[in-house]
Amino acid sequence: MASAAETGDVQVVTEVLSQNDPRAVQLTKPSRPSLEKKQTPETIKTFKKGQPIALGTIQILLGLVHIFFGIIVTVAATKPVLSVSSGVYFWTGILFFFSGSLSVAAEKRENIVLVKASLGSNLLSLVAGLVAVIIFAVTITEIGQACVSHVDKEQDGDNYEYLYRRCDSPPYVMEYSLNSLFLVFLLLEIATGASIAAFSWKALKQAKYTQIL
Repeated sequence: MASAAETGDVQVVTEVLSQNDPRAVQLTKPSRPSLEKKQTPETIKTFKKGQPIALGTIQILLGLVHIFFGIIVTVAATKPVLSVSSGVYFWTGILFFFSGSLSVAAEKRENIVLVKASLGSNLLSLVAGLVAVIIFAVTITEIGQACVSHVDKEQDGDNYEYLYRRCDSPPYVMEYSLNSLFLVFLLLEIATGASIAAFSWKALKQAKYTQIL
């Protein structure tokens, strides 16, 4: 049954459908939300608890610092040391930069694929960071022992004074200090990457559990 009413230039048509009418069944049938829409908010909410934007920004800054100072140290190096010859400044800087970028993008876009990419890149950064810690520790030991061993080998007083001043020279102090500073940066990066990776894993595990349900 249908009825029509006119209001000015507008005509309103009202139609009453019976319960057996297929059109009424289709209109009253509840729409089932897709699984992706149902699980993504909770997954991203869990991921956001780890503050990926803040920690990702730290990763990006650390990556840029590694690359920038890596160029300076490589150009200013007076002798080949392990940290320079291995190029650790550059490959760790690039990994940290991309890990941070993926973490920030994953929270902003709320994309489960980006969360997976963030997890993978941060795990890779963790492995690279641990390797870099060993490289910098060996480099710091190498720099320190080189100075002391040269002094011990020289018995002449004049040479001893010369080498002592050389070890306290600005280039030596800068090289030793920068490698020590990068070691601290790496420990911070490892802690940051581990935190993001932990929350990413937790979010993905929750998404997998939701799919099973």
